[in-house]
Amino acid sequence: PIIGFGRDIDFISSRGCPFNCTFCYQPWGRKFRGHSVDFIVNALKLLRQEYKVDFISFQDDEFMANPQRVREFCEKAKNALPGLLWSCTGRVNIVDDDIVGLMKDTGCVSISYGFESGSQRMLDSMKKKVTIAQMERAAKINRKFEMMLPVSFIIGMPGEDDASCRETVEFCVRNNIPLKSMMFATPYPGTELFEFAVSTGRIKKEGIHDFVMKLEDARDFTVNLTDSFTDARLIAKREEMIKEVNSRITPYP
Repeated sequence: PIIGFGRDIDFISSRGCPFNCTFCYQPWGRKFRGHSVDFIVNALKLLRQEYKVDFISFQDDEFMANPQRVREFCEKAKNALPGLLWSCTGRVNIVDDDIVGLMKDTGCVSISYGFESGSQRMLDSMKKKVTIAQMERAAKINRKFEMMLPVSFIIGMPGEDDASCRETVEFCVRNNIPLKSMMFATPYPGTELFEFAVSTGRIKKEGIHDFVMKLEDARDFTVNLTDSFTDARLIAKREEMIKEVNSRITPYP
């Protein structure tokens, strides 16, 4: 989510994500548990009164996991928190014109998405349970309501090859989406991806501790999970994709 409008603060209104992407670790589990809307509204009112906060960045695992909760929040916040701006995470199979329009009217200026890939084959292998068409629709909806569109992509998942990378590039160009956030596939403990890395010998069982201790941000290359690229080629491929996409699109106003 975008942060930086005036006096801003991060806020977590729920824990857990009900989806099962292979790369995502869930320290809070798969079950969604959210604060009540009244609790959230009262907490944000206090932050405004005591600290003059005027921008909230919801850092939930998946803020929009319960659309009815989002609608209730918007209905109550519109009167209780006039002028407050906010951002959140979203999911492309949840958003539609109705709910995004309601969020916009309540002060939401940015919904961020994990697009991850422009290849349906790769999305399916990640168990994203979304389609390319849904991703394109979400981008159009954000822009229709003049929302910012922060999105993230992943390179180097098992099965990644030149063809899937080309699909991601063309998806971005076709939808005028810059490649600003492109992560390396990183097998964090607790994920299906980690189990794959261990079972295929990418991570040695006797070296798990050392591997985990070296893990940092997914922008840093840690291990090659593909069969199509060498380490050096995968690192170079990421840079080539970013450069090509950003040279072929027109920055969206």
